[in-house]
Amino acid sequence: MSPNGQDPPPSPRFTTGPLRWRAAVPQHRSPGGSRIGSALAALVLLVVVVAAGGLVVGTELNDDRRFREFVASGPVGEPVSAHTVDLTVLGARTAATIVEEPGFIPRDTAGVWVLVRIRALAQREPVSIGYAAVRDSAGREWSATERVEQPLVGFGYQLEPGIPVEAEVVFEVPREVATDLTVRLGDAGVDLRMQTVAEVPVPVDEAAVAAGLAATEPLVLADPELVIADPQVLVGTEGNGR
Repeated sequence: MSPNGQDPPPSPRFTTGPLRWRAAVPQHRSPGGSRIGSALAALVLLVVVVAAGGLVVGTELNDDRRFREFVASGPVGEPVSAHTVDLTVLGARTAATIVEEPGFIPRDTAGVWVLVRIRALAQREPVSIGYAAVRDSAGREWSATERVEQPLVGFGYQLEPGIPVEAEVVFEVPREVATDLTVRLGDAGVDLRMQTVAEVPVPVDEAAVAAGLAATEPLVLADPELVIADPQVLVGTEGNGR
């Protein structure tokens, strides 16, 4: 005790070796509430992680969606590229009865025949139109009919590069969907995965359907035909020595 009756201040503590001054550090204890809050935060984080994992699993793409076809859309009268072939929808006709050639057996239907006229042009190499179908807005699909010969559809007809061909593709559909169709064309076969498909609305309205169904004579299918280039273009090409 000092002469004035007060205790002297505590002196610093020293350790052996090099002189180091160590001050006393106050100790604090975390209250119990902090531990509970940390536990709750960890629990909430765990719930969020589990929920997010379930969402990812639930939205994982299956093979059909992951490898679905590529769609190239366009209007009537404009070429649409389906990777190896350019396809142009030129128009459409409807009928209750069709015939391939005069004198052949007519083919009638409980629905309506829709004949879509297209122009096909191979781009770089010989190719066939292996896929032709129409689809309505509900996603229902009808393939090109097999009740008549389809000269342009299937792997029996080969398009040559640079030579356009026009022909009709024939579909048999229910009456109620005849004005709600999109034609789908491509060089693929049954398996469309990772293939390019051209899509164009079919230009058929109620008046066209009514007129086609009211016709008394079978509708004769048009023959395929080559599209002859403009003679002026050919002359100019020859003049260039090509």
